[in-house]
Amino acid sequence: MLVVISDLHLTDGSSGETISADAFRVFHDDLKTLIKNASFQKTEAGKSFIPVDCCDIVLNGDVLDVIRSKQWRDAEALKPWSDPESEEFIQAVSEITEKTLAFNDKALVYLRQISNGVVITNDQGKEFPVAVNLHYMVGNHDWFYHLPDKRLNATRNLIIEKMGLSNKTNIIFPHLVDELHDSELEQLCLQHRVYIQHGDVQDPINYVKARGRNYSSLGDAIVVLLLNAFPELVKHQLSLSDDDPLVVKLKEFDNVRPLYESPAWLSSALKQHAKPGQIDQVVKIWRNNIRSMMAVPFVKSARRRLSAGERIKFWIQFGLSRYIPLNVFVAIASFLGGLLPKHEKIYLKAAENEPWLYPQNGEAAKADYVTYGHTHLELIYPIDEVHEGGITRDKVYLNSGTWRLVHRRTQKYKKQFEYNRHHVMTYLAFYKGNERGGRPFESWSGRLGLD
Repeated sequence: MLVVISDLHLTDGSSGETISADAFRVFHDDLKTLIKNASFQKTEAGKSFIPVDCCDIVLNGDVLDVIRSKQWRDAEALKPWSDPESEEFIQAVSEITEKTLAFNDKALVYLRQISNGVVITNDQGKEFPVAVNLHYMVGNHDWFYHLPDKRLNATRNLIIEKMGLSNKTNIIFPHLVDELHDSELEQLCLQHRVYIQHGDVQDPINYVKARGRNYSSLGDAIVVLLLNAFPELVKHQLSLSDDDPLVVKLKEFDNVRPLYESPAWLSSALKQHAKPGQIDQVVKIWRNNIRSMMAVPFVKSARRRLSAGERIKFWIQFGLSRYIPLNVFVAIASFLGGLLPKHEKIYLKAAENEPWLYPQNGEAAKADYVTYGHTHLELIYPIDEVHEGGITRDKVYLNSGTWRLVHRRTQKYKKQFEYNRHHVMTYLAFYKGNERGGRPFESWSGRLGLD
C-alpha cells in the first residue's frame, strides 16, 4: 500500500501558523487503521486477514517550507533567487532547515515513530509488525533540496535523520517520480499504478518550465517580498504588537487560496480587525509594498517570462490594486475573476493529459491515477473509463490537499469576498493486488474548526 500526503508547510516559526503536533498523532493512529484495513485481502474465499508486507508513504512536496522564513527578509542581499552556488545561499538553506526541524520536533517525533514500523492486530488480538517507509519529494517551497550541490548533502541527510526518511543519503530529493532512473519510488508508483507529482509544474507563477526545478520562481518573490513582508511592515509602521489581532490575521496571508484573491482577502481582514484610522494607513503600506516588489529586477524578469494571459492575470491580482480603492478593486476583481479560467481547471487539464495514463511507444499505460498537491484543495475528479485487454480501468485525478489552516471564500455573498477558516488534513491511500479487499484507493479529509 502507498499513502500520499503533501503541503504540510512546516516553517521555522517566523511566519504564520503551521499544523500542530496533534495532527501527526492523529495520522499515526489513522495509519494503523489504514494498514489493518489493507490487510483484509481479497481471496477466493472472500476476504482474509493477510498482513501487508509494508506501507510506503510519499511526502509530496512543500513539507518543509524554506520560503516562509524571516531569514530571507532580514538578509538584504540574500533571497531565494540569489546565486544558489554561493556559500551564503547554501548556509541560509541549511540554517533555515535546521530551525524548521527543531521548531517542529514534537511533530516529527511521530514521523520517526512511524518510520520504525507499526504493529497491527487481527480480530483475535494477534499482533503483526508492518514496516513503514517514508519518501520525500520536493515542491515549490522546498525545491532547494533538489539542487545537485553536494554541500547540501549534509542538510538532506539531517532531514532524513530527523524525519525518519527512506531517501538515500547524499543525493537530491526527487521532484519527479521517474527522474532517478529505476528508483524505489518509481517502482512503487508503477506497482500501485499512480503517477505522483507536487503540481507546481502546472503553475507558471511557481515553476519555470524552461529552467526546471533547480530555479527560483515568481511565487518565491511574492511570498518573501509581499505576503511575508507585509504583516511586518504593518506592525512596524503602525507600532503594533506581535499579538495585535490585525497583525495575527495578516500573517495568514500565504494561506489564502487561490493566490489572486489576496487583495480582496486583505479588504476582508481590514473590515474585521482594523481600528478607525488604520485602514487608509494599511492600504498605503500595501500599495507601497507592491510597488517595491514590482521594482525588483528578478520580479521584472520573471513577469516577462509569463505568457500574455498570465501577465494579465498577475496584473489583475496585484498591479491593479495599486491604483484604485480596495473596495472598488474587490468589485472589479469579482467581475474579472469570472472571466479568468478557474484555478482548478489548469490541474484537471494537466491530469487528463499525464503521459502515464496512456499507452506510450507500444507499451501499456503505466498508471490509472494521477495525484497532485500544491493547490491545497482536496478533490477527486474522474477522467476516463478505458478498456484494456478485457479489463475496465477508471482513470482518476486525486488532489492530496494540505495539512494547514485554510481560508475559503464564503458563497452566499460572493461579491463581498468574505472568508471562513478551518484546519484541514487530507491523505490518500493506494492499494495493489488484493490489498483492501481489491479496492484500488481511498481518500480521507478531516476539518477542524477554530475555537
